[in-house]
Amino acid sequence: MSLNLLDSRYFPSFDELPYDNDLNEDFFQAGPSGVYAPSHHWAYLGEITEDATMKLGSSISPFGLRIESMSGVQVLPFKLQDLLDANGEDNRITLDNKSICSQCSAKDSKLVCARCRAPYCSKDCQVTHWNTSHKATCRRRSILNTWKARDWTTFNNFWNVRMRS
Repeated sequence: MSLNLLDSRYFPSFDELPYDNDLNEDFFQAGPSGVYAPSHHWAYLGEITEDATMKLGSSISPFGLRIESMSGVQVLPFKLQDLLDANGEDNRITLDNKSICSQCSAKDSKLVCARCRAPYCSKDCQVTHWNTSHKATCRRRSILNTWKARDWTTFNNFWNVRMRS
């Protein structure tokens, strides 16, 4: 699945989120016994814009987004726009399925960043890219790659979203 952070089916805006006790069929479906359960995974992407202490069961938005379990919350250490920008970057793959170096755009690059899998044609290009811009984007791309590897289309159980450093 191609991950698009602007797809409201998987990343709804605050206004599109289902309400408590809401049987919104965009997010829930009836099972064989008639009990409604989530039909797929979705995530609300918001930005905390002021210094706030978060406590279990507290609200992180003036509109009342309530957190019942921290295991389903992932606070990312960068701005929402930076995450959206990282999602918009191409994957550096040509039509003939060859990797393009993230630094110099050479085709058929064989090296990759260990964290985010960005391709490189040489160690020199990787070091140069790290020092000029990649250091700032690597973590965001790594998180996006983790999200891309998940199946958002079906729901079997809630994900534990604890993030590695």
